[in-house]
Amino acid sequence: MKTQEKIIIYQVFTRLFGNGNPRCKTNGSLDENGCGKMADFTAKALGEIKRLGATHIWYTGIIEHATQTNYSRYGIRPDHPAVVKGKAGSPYAIKDYYDVDPDLATSIPDRMKEFENLVKRSHKAGLKVIIDFVPNHVARQYGSDTKPAGVADLGEQDDVNLAFSPNNNFYYIPGTKLEGNIDLHRGAADSEVELWRGLHERTKHPFRPHSRHLEQNARHIVILGIKRHRRIPVRYGRNGSCRILGMGHSTGQSAIPQPDIHCRGL
Repeated sequence: MKTQEKIIIYQVFTRLFGNGNPRCKTNGSLDENGCGKMADFTAKALGEIKRLGATHIWYTGIIEHATQTNYSRYGIRPDHPAVVKGKAGSPYAIKDYYDVDPDLATSIPDRMKEFENLVKRSHKAGLKVIIDFVPNHVARQYGSDTKPAGVADLGEQDDVNLAFSPNNNFYYIPGTKLEGNIDLHRGAADSEVELWRGLHERTKHPFRPHSRHLEQNARHIVILGIKRHRRIPVRYGRNGSCRILGMGHSTGQSAIPQPDIHCRGL
């Protein structure tokens, strides 16, 4: 492989880059521990990453995921704290495939524009962009606030009377009340408690869908309006090679991983 063709990926946990708080508190809140922002990836910072020899930058944790930080004043539904991992939440517990994590934005209402500007700055620095997610791994209270018209949320059209159906997004335990061995309120506000009570009515568990179902739903996971960047997740080979996993979209392209699609076009 020629030097100029070699792929070198710089992966970064986006919320940590640029967070200058030297005294983070265990299980601390956003106010206590702070958070790096997309704006911290300045032209200078991206230029230095490029100088390291990187060809791609992999931003981890971009998509909106479950969190204990309450953004309801911005029209974002809160998550019940009993079903969120830590205060910040897991970056792979996706809450809305069509939105950006508000923690990463300097101006929360403009978070999508900030992401688009981040992509532009990265490209201007000579870096191609990768973001990643697990298509069938979602938050316990998945629900999109920004999905396009005509797109149904995961589980919205499920037959909840069936424990399993290949046409459902989730497994169900019909007629069973959801109970746990932990405090299911965890000090939540009334509005969040009501969200949790609604989950008692239908216990559901994500499952790994078969290929036809994945293809059907992957069309709804081509995210964030960057329409030309449709192949995003990356698979690594034993020899260090890097491959993009193919994703379906509105033209009906197969959502099954395409081994002949390499890291290009981002």
